Amino acid sequence: MNIVEYFEMRKREVEEQLDAIESGRVIRLVCETKTGPVDVTEQEKQRLRQASKDYWRAAENLRRINSSQK
Repeated sequence: MNIVEYFEMRKREVEEQLDAIESGRVIRLVCETKTGPVDVTEQEKQRLRQASKDYWRAAENLRRINSSQK
C-alpha cells in the first residue's frame, strides 16, 4: 500500500464513522468528565468531516506531486 492509498483508506474509514452517526446507527457519543457525562456527538461529526477533507486533500496533493515527477 502506498501513501496515497493509505490516505484514501483513512478517508473511507472516517466517512463510514460519520455515516454511522448521521444514519442513526450511532445515537450519540458521550464523554465522561469529572462533572458528569457530556454529549460530544456534534463535535465528533465536525471533527470527522474535517478529517475527511484533510485526508482527501493529502491524497490529492500527493497525486499531483507524483504526477509532476513522472
